[in-house]
Amino acid sequence: MKKTILASASMLALAMSAPVFAQNVSDIFQSGGSNGATVNQTGTNTSEIDQTGSGAVADVTQAGTNNDSTITQSGGGTVTVDQSGITGSTSNVTTLADDNPPESTVSVTQTDDGSSSAAAGQANESTVFQDNVNIGSSVTVSQTQNAAGAGQNSSLVTQGRNATNGDVFVTQTGGDNTSIYSSSTSTDNDAFITQNGQDNLSDVTQNFQNGGAIATVNQTNAGGALNSATISQTSAGFSTNPAQFAIGADATITQNGEGNIASIDQTGFAASAVESNEASSDQQGDFNTSEIVQSGTLGSATVLQDGDGNESSILQSGTGQFADVTQSGNDNLSEIDQDGDSNEATVAQSGSNGESFIVQAGANNIAFVEQIGNGGISEIYQGDVAGGSNNLADVTQTGLNRSVIGQGTGSGNSATVIQTNTGGAINMSQVMQGDLVAGDDNTAANIVQTGFGNESTVDQSDTLGLGGENFAELAQVGSNNESTITQDGFQNSASVSQTGIGNISGVTQTGMGNSATVSQGM
Repeated sequence: MKKTILASASMLALAMSAPVFAQNVSDIFQSGGSNGATVNQTGTNTSEIDQTGSGAVADVTQAGTNNDSTITQSGGGTVTVDQSGITGSTSNVTTLADDNPPESTVSVTQTDDGSSSAAAGQANESTVFQDNVNIGSSVTVSQTQNAAGAGQNSSLVTQGRNATNGDVFVTQTGGDNTSIYSSSTSTDNDAFITQNGQDNLSDVTQNFQNGGAIATVNQTNAGGALNSATISQTSAGFSTNPAQFAIGADATITQNGEGNIASIDQTGFAASAVESNEASSDQQGDFNTSEIVQSGTLGSATVLQDGDGNESSILQSGTGQFADVTQSGNDNLSEIDQDGDSNEATVAQSGSNGESFIVQAGANNIAFVEQIGNGGISEIYQGDVAGGSNNLADVTQTGLNRSVIGQGTGSGNSATVIQTNTGGAINMSQVMQGDLVAGDDNTAANIVQTGFGNESTVDQSDTLGLGGENFAELAQVGSNNESTITQDGFQNSASVSQTGIGNISGVTQTGMGNSATVSQGM
């Protein structure tokens, strides 16, 4: 084993109890296997360690001002850097290997105690590059900045070729935080980022060959500043002939404001690169919450929230699910839960205190919800009882309205509800088509209500198994009108039109081919 150690006169002075702010410089170069290097510096510190060979250990402790540490390992090993001071610290770590990828463990801790006056350029900076490392490799970066909110924490972690099962943990506290993580041609690497400060910025890029990539970003804003997080996940495949791909995932989080929370969780195995899941969350404003959970393949989820206190939850499992949520205003709530294949849900709410709930199971069900104004409530349930398919629900509401559509069984059913409140008590509409009883197929219901205090109910089923295909249309204009349509059987139709105040109608039909028309009002 060959060792070369070069120590400056200032390092020797350190060993003889040099003053706190002395200029310390340490250079260590080692070749061979199982080398160990330990550096302890107090003052104004600079350290460089270069180790060639397997199983190396490098341990650097620096306390003082302008700490600077550079460590390079060619052959893997363990790196520990602990820097504390009053004007920020800089750490650069590189671990790599050309053959026989080794295990590499890196730990960097940087703390600025804030005892010096705040300065815009006062920063903790950490750079870690791991290339061609093996199972069990990890990177841990912990940064604390106490320079009265003016300092910065900056972390850059890159994992290159063949990185396997490499966990990365980055924790940043105080000041302006920036964390950038990227991995390429890697396997089953996970990244966990935690930020607590004034301005938080996190960027995660994962390009993996096999296994599942996990990225979690947690941001806490000290108040009135920016949160920003981006997650990008791509499967590059681990075999080209025949083509084999791991879990495909694409996630993006963008946050501007205070107190926003966003999470994306994606699992599933894709047989090809084009079968990956995609998810994005964009939140503008304060105290918004977005959650996206996808399992399966070909899932797509998009959330755009602009305002304060909005909440969105998307849960999707199966193949080819699609969800799109846009909310502008304050305190709106959207929940989408889809299970099966190729279901679609689209929600657009503008105003305040709007609520939308969509539950779909089965295949090829479609739900559209648009709510404008304040206090609208929409509930849609399709295929949730017996997994029906090809059902359509379309709800458009302006103002204080509530709509419930249940198409729990059967296939090919459609329900359209349009409600406009002109300024008064809530309008209420309910459509139940083959919901809790025997399936009703190819049935349609159309409801239009304008005014306030109107109530409508349509209940269509086919308990006798005659074939379904019932049709109901209902229009009410005015206030405090009530209408109920109940049909059971095959090819029954009902049409109700009421205008004015306080009209009441009821239609009940059972059997085949019945028809009813009601017209009341001015």
